[in-house]
Amino acid sequence: MNIRRVSQVLGSAAVVVGALAVPTASAQPSAPSQSAACVLTAGTPYKSGDYVAAHFGTVGCPVDGPTGYGYRLEIWQSRWYGWKSMGSAELPGGAPVEAWYAYCKGDGTYTYKAVLKEDKYGGTVKSSPEKRFTC
Repeated sequence: MNIRRVSQVLGSAAVVVGALAVPTASAQPSAPSQSAACVLTAGTPYKSGDYVAAHFGTVGCPVDGPTGYGYRLEIWQSRWYGWKSMGSAELPGGAPVEAWYAYCKGDGTYTYKAVLKEDKYGGTVKSSPEKRFTC
């Protein structure tokens, strides 16, 4: 299962929902030690219809990321056996803060978190606060 940007999931409604891509207090960016100009964002997940969503961004970061492989964003769900990825997507450096979505209708009540990794192989550099809700 992949996660998608607002415009890919909601189609024409993206114009209305696009305002959600502005970081909120729960999606405050932080600057990693790699560069003072590189601001990574992994916002607290929230429910949006039949989806769990979170804001991600790599504003001012190198396009290829610190390891040459870009960044990977993931939305995670806590299960009895541990954390399960609900989907992931590649994100280049310099990407604006945008909402990304993973389908979760009828999936029950779970705890979610958003994770931004420094490359496609691992290396978590930003993790959001956790949030519990029913999809």
